[in-house]
Amino acid sequence: MLQQLDQCPVQLSAGAAAPLPPADLLAEAEELVRQVHTEVPALGDPGERLSDVRAQVERTGTYRHTATELQHGARLAWRNSARCIGRLYWRSLVVRDRREVTDAARMADECVEHLRVATNGGRVRPVVTVFPPARGSGTTS
Repeated sequence: MLQQLDQCPVQLSAGAAAPLPPADLLAEAEELVRQVHTEVPALGDPGERLSDVRAQVERTGTYRHTATELQHGARLAWRNSARCIGRLYWRSLVVRDRREVTDAARMADECVEHLRVATNGGRVRPVVTVFPPARGSGTTS
């Protein structure tokens, strides 16, 4: 077991990007949702999801990706990263959704598990682990 931490060891920097204005956020969200629905046809028409996203942004100023949006969005980001030679393997990216993990000790455990999964017994594979976004104080809860 790793050392217990009382707070997140990573603090938000003063240079952190400011949140997008709602109109810009909605435009980017709609683009992502439409692209995911186009590239994953089993999801069907994006209309209902777009309505959900608009409602979340109006209510909270942000929205939460579905598991499919998170996974496909991470893969798209890697695929579209022009300067990364490894991007040819974007489809094989393992996306570990750990947005429910909010305490430091469990995050540390998940980081260790991330390394175990990624090293894969010596056959390294691409892995990303996604934790919840930090709040203004640098914490996730």
